[in-house]
Amino acid sequence: MAAPAPPSESATVDDSEPDIPIVGGPCSYEETVIDAHVIAVDDDLVELAGNGTQSFYMQVGDFPSVPEAGADYTIKAELITEGTCTPKIYTVIDGDVGGVE
Repeated sequence: MAAPAPPSESATVDDSEPDIPIVGGPCSYEETVIDAHVIAVDDDLVELAGNGTQSFYMQVGDFPSVPEAGADYTIKAELITEGTCTPKIYTVIDGDVGGVE
């Protein structure tokens, strides 16, 4: 069996990036600030409530230290208004820093 012939000098190699479809964007969010109160901490989840809203959840890792039930935080809430990105994004702005280490 003969070895394959090397490409001719006129052959070109396409090493450009493949066409990757853009998924989810562009997205727009409505931002609001919530004075939130920690209701419960369970493993990796923190349940909070504030500003008359239904309770919502954040990851323990979103906080500077593990929060305790009863602690208060100021949270920036970004709620999607356009697109198909992450529908809700919560970020700690300020709050109790005396959590559990």
